Amino acid sequence: ELRRRKMPYWLDYLEVEYPNFHAALEWVQGRKDEIGLRLCNALFRFWKLRGDYRQEGLDWFEKFLAASTASRTALRAWALYHTALLSLSAHKRKTLLAESLPLAREIGDHACIARILTPIGYDELNNEDFDNARALLEESLSEARLANDEIAVGNAILGLGNLAGRQVDYETAHSLIEESLAIFKRVGDLPFLYIGLNLMGVIYSDQGNYNTAREYFEEGLFL
Repeated sequence: ELRRRKMPYWLDYLEVEYPNFHAALEWVQGRKDEIGLRLCNALFRFWKLRGDYRQEGLDWFEKFLAASTASRTALRAWALYHTALLSLSAHKRKTLLAESLPLAREIGDHACIARILTPIGYDELNNEDFDNARALLEESLSEARLANDEIAVGNAILGLGNLAGRQVDYETAHSLIEESLAIFKRVGDLPFLYIGLNLMGVIYSDQGNYNTAREYFEEGLFL
């Protein structure tokens, strides 16, 4: 629900309940660190969306990750990935993603592999290493389909659409981004839907088609 229309309601609800979550995290620390990682993974999106809690979330992840360095579990792979997304340091983010990916591969968690590969692919896209970006995003898409993870499927397709736009292959970009938008609309994922609409607006603007670009920007604005 933290990606759908009732997001503000549930964020407020979680904030009211947060002292109980905090007490639970305090209690499991040093007692049941695996449960601590599970709680951190569950609270990740709250910490990310409510910026005042972001640093506290990072601190909790780091405590439980440090206490479970020998663990080779899906919980740890997801926790490394979530910590990377919370981190404001590009270097730290890259290091955490690089640590989480081989662990996710070792476990065979297709959804986790797909989620990790996408931001790595975007990093390569931003570095203009288009061949490597394509390989990473295509692998992410394959893994996401194996996991039947529609959000990850949509995000990987969106990344490939972004790549096509950067390479001035506008026909492919339009097709891929429209495919991703259809997925995000179907599952009700508003953050990725907004990103996709904005990207399509940018691409139409780059083509000089300002009226169509405006339509996409306005649809994103009034989600």
